[in-house]
Amino acid sequence: MKIRLLCLMLALLMLAVPFASCKKDDETTDEPTTTENPTLQVVTEGVSNFVIVRDYKASGAVVDAVNAMKESFATFLGADIEVRECYSDREEPDDIVLENEILVGATNRPESAEVTKHMRSGDNAIVIKNGKLVIAGGSDEATASAIVRFLTGFVADQGDKNSVKMYNAVFSLVVDQKSANQYATSGKYSYNTSVLAGARIDSYAIFYATGAQKEVNAATAKDVKDYINKQTGYVLPVYKEANDAGTNYKIVIGNADGENDYYIGLKATDNGAVLTILYGVSAQGAAMQALKKMIPALDEPGKLNIEAGYVDTNMVQ
Repeated sequence: MKIRLLCLMLALLMLAVPFASCKKDDETTDEPTTTENPTLQVVTEGVSNFVIVRDYKASGAVVDAVNAMKESFATFLGADIEVRECYSDREEPDDIVLENEILVGATNRPESAEVTKHMRSGDNAIVIKNGKLVIAGGSDEATASAIVRFLTGFVADQGDKNSVKMYNAVFSLVVDQKSANQYATSGKYSYNTSVLAGARIDSYAIFYATGAQKEVNAATAKDVKDYINKQTGYVLPVYKEANDAGTNYKIVIGNADGENDYYIGLKATDNGAVLTILYGVSAQGAAMQALKKMIPALDEPGKLNIEAGYVDTNMVQ
């Protein structure tokens, strides 16, 4: 994925931890754009007073995309721009909030959180917020895609790499929200809203049992995660069941006694809800089919609302 993404970037440029989960029950499909048209002067004749900020734990795809952004400023605008790290999980004295920042992906700045709070995995946008430029998506891949759109739609469009290379020319870069709005994208999913037992599906975390079938359970957890992401656009975290520290909303994956037995059941608890997926050594496929029956793929986007008490099993109850 990382190599393909970088190749896409270059091709376009050449063209010019577990914790108690919280219930999330508000959902919107609105893109994080605005009808206002604020403008940022990011570079003025080859000089920028902005810095790029990314989280120190950013994925390789985001780090590579940020590096491509820094390089494109030099290549197309004749401008140097600094890249700084922020820290999403702790305070650091060198993490100083500046007035002029380009915030990439998930950062500890409130502007990033505000832009991404309703995003799903395939969504991304370029947004001017409180004088900062936010380039972010609902996943690392979507964030990297937003960077590609920014580089081609703004940096390469307003600069000229041949003039920079041959004559040391310098260029300016202006970003306005009206132009940026056209680059916002929204992923395509089976469901516009996804609710299990009264809570939005991204309130849930996935836990799998260890033991004799640990590898199978871990693989099943990944399959469940990938399927839910594909149909709803939400990426659920996955943990070993032993690491559950009191999560309120969870999907628990484990083993049934009978070789061909499977069970899926959604139950409300005092503090949340649990979706249990159990299967015997020969029934993992049957359990996945039962999940796909519960959350079917749709040709047209619809609403998913599974109430507590849902059960699908071949076991005697």
